[in-house]
Amino acid sequence: MKTAKRKKAELAAISVTALVLLLCGCRTGYTEYQMSELAMGTLINGTIYSEKDGTGDAIIAELADELDDLEQTKLSWKKDGSEISEINENGCGELSEELAGYLEGILQLCEDSGGAVDPTMGNVIELWNFDEGAGQIPETDTLLAALEPVGYRGITMEGRDITIPEHTTLNLGAFGKGIGSDAMCKILEKKKQVRGAILSLGNSSILTYGDKPDGTSWKVAVNHPSGEEGSYLGVLNLTGTHFISTSGDYEKYFEKDGVRYHHILDPATGYPARSGLVSVTVIGDNGMLCDGLSTACFVLGTRKGMELLEKYNAEGIFVEEDGDIVFTDQAREWFEPFRK
Repeated sequence: MKTAKRKKAELAAISVTALVLLLCGCRTGYTEYQMSELAMGTLINGTIYSEKDGTGDAIIAELADELDDLEQTKLSWKKDGSEISEINENGCGELSEELAGYLEGILQLCEDSGGAVDPTMGNVIELWNFDEGAGQIPETDTLLAALEPVGYRGITMEGRDITIPEHTTLNLGAFGKGIGSDAMCKILEKKKQVRGAILSLGNSSILTYGDKPDGTSWKVAVNHPSGEEGSYLGVLNLTGTHFISTSGDYEKYFEKDGVRYHHILDPATGYPARSGLVSVTVIGDNGMLCDGLSTACFVLGTRKGMELLEKYNAEGIFVEEDGDIVFTDQAREWFEPFRK
């Protein structure tokens, strides 16, 4: 796979967020519906283009309900009654067909990435306490003890039956927003009145679906979070359905003694990954895989990450600590630099 490189010395990191450009009106027969809902612990926003049949708001409500149900009944590792929390509590159980399918794909990605992403990191993630906002550096002995049961190869699946080793805690956080994007896409595919949509899950996972009524491309902004609001590196010009996921060291982090500790943990060490990258954006045709791939590539670094993307026929943008930006061929073609 060939790559294209571009220097951007002032760049600290980039993330991807949906740039919903309302510069064009819908063709006759379509209405523009705005979505802004809280679900899966994050803000889901964007635009849906649907026929003028009055069902747009109902579709938005259905999407939000589906995401809430997905979190409450399947993915959450802390909410009583969800499939993942039940497995963590009992050490075994029977998964729904949907979740079993996702786990099979997750375990294959774990294997293909050499364990750079691992769903058994729950206890280690909890030690760092990133979700509470402040964060903390775990004691060495405590961290080593939490790492002992970590390892995706300890998971046994026979059909929909799953067993995990003692003291292992499943956490699908590295895949959750991507799974949510997949779920929304499946709903939209059933809604024949929907022409297209662009939806963002917490800005790190984005779905472009179908086409814009005016025939222009979807605009997905690539911005660097330098603290300057609305400062973009460029935009991805996409047509049709795509899943876009970004992992960066700026999403959740804390600083201590001048060192930034971010939330993307290396399963081999239990510490924040130090691969020479500050951000990875992945573009592909499967939300769950794009989400997991962005994390795995961040941990692996540019060279190994590019090799992994090639295996999955996905595209990517790698932003390195020194400011270099590395593109896969197709990502470079989609990318339009921002010019002030």
